Amino acid sequence: MIVKISNRAVGLFLAALFLIAIVLIPFEIKIRKGEIITSRFFPYLIFSISFVLSILYAFIGKARYFEIDLSVWKMIASGIIYY
Repeated sequence: MIVKISNRAVGLFLAALFLIAIVLIPFEIKIRKGEIITSRFFPYLIFSISFVLSILYAFIGKARYFEIDLSVWKMIASGIIYY
């Protein structure tokens, strides 16, 4: 079975995942004087940039469709179960 999915649906799905990740990470960034970027800030920075890029991917550019063959997933799942 072949399913068609638009790039807008993919972009919005990715944006929702990144937004959920941003909300679920506990916000405990303690910025000291002279330390704007710490290692705790990087996940928020990466997820925020990814969120913005996925929104841009969803709404800028031509509407394209991806075709996904769902019959392949049966083989992948059976291979994982067999392993």
